[in-house]
This record gives sequence, structure tokens and C-alpha cells, in this order.
Amino acid sequence: MAPEVRARNLKIARRLGYPAPPEDLEFPHAAPWRITAEVVERALAVNVVLSCAHGLPVESAATWLAEQRLVGALTAYETEYLDDLAEGLRIGAAHRRLQVEALWALLWALSFVEELDFGVGCGERVTPLVPNLFDQAEGLGPARVRAEAERRDPEALREALDLARCVTWGLGDADLSVGFSPGEVEPYVVWERRRALEWLHGADWDEPGF
Repeated sequence: MAPEVRARNLKIARRLGYPAPPEDLEFPHAAPWRITAEVVERALAVNVVLSCAHGLPVESAATWLAEQRLVGALTAYETEYLDDLAEGLRIGAAHRRLQVEALWALLWALSFVEELDFGVGCGERVTPLVPNLFDQAEGLGPARVRAEAERRDPEALREALDLARCVTWGLGDADLSVGFSPGEVEPYVVWERRRALEWLHGADWDEPGF
């Protein structure tokens, strides 16, 4: 399957405007993927951090996380970020807001998003699919997210991760998350989606290793 998937992904990457990666670019191995419940927790936790980056009071976030038993779902860096906010330090909010694309990829992996198109950013399409912590009458409630989530099969995840690797190879440095891109979207769109897909494949969220 790998050669056929890679050939298809190379065509997609070329159509999106990205150069072809080297022939020895590693194809994702068939390692165990994170289970549905873990992916749901990660998506809900990322949504909280994103909400705080957009101005949600950290006290409200902490209360919601405790009510949903999600405090342990935060990464060390996310916990540090929320602690900084509680102390009045708004450092890294812009970077955190970029992770909306990682959240979009998680929602795709959970079958809430039909297609993960690397040529288009998610924009406001993410809002109705997650809890709205500013107005809890809007968006999907956490209970519904947990009930309706269905993680995609391993081969679909593997194919998406390979495409993410092919596309990001053409961007060079992961630190250059904004600015010039051979594609039609800012570099952070594909880098953040790769963050989520690498995490699904077992990588660390904060330090995915690319």
C-alpha cells in the first residue's frame, strides 16, 4: 500500500504547489495509533487553551477543565501557559492561536470533519464542532463530542500523516510558521496539522520531533 499512497500524495503535494520530497523520505510505519478517548481529551484540552489565547479568563478555563476531568489532559507547556495567564503574563498567545489547525486535524481524525484539505485553512469552521466556552449554549457540548467521536481507521491516518510529511518537507524550517509558502496557505496550517497527526502516531505534542 505504501508506494501507492506515496504516489498519490506526491500528486496532491505537486497540485498544491509543493516540491517533491526526496525518495528516501520515511513513510509512516504501522505503529499503534492513539485511541478515540485519548484523541477526544486532546481535542477538548486544545480547545480550552485556544479559548484562553482568544481571551477566555483562565479562571473559567480552570473551572471547566476540572468539571470535565480534563486537567490531566493538558501538556506541561499548556499548563505553564495557563499558569502564566493566571499571573497576568500573556506570553505566547499568538503561537497558541495557530494550533487551531492542529485542532482541526484532530477533529478530522475523530470524523467530525469530512476532508482534511491541506490547501485550505479551517477558518471559523472549527467553531461549531467544539464546546464554545464563551457561550456554552453554542457549539458541541463535551458530552456530545465524546459520544459522537469515531476515530478514523489506521490507514486513513497513515495516509494523512504521509501527506503532511510530504508537504512540510517543502517548507523547510518548522520554526518559520508564518510567511512565505509554496502552497496557498500559511506554513503554520500544514505544520500544525502535522503536529496533530504525528501526535496521533505516538509523538509528543509539545515536542513532536520535526
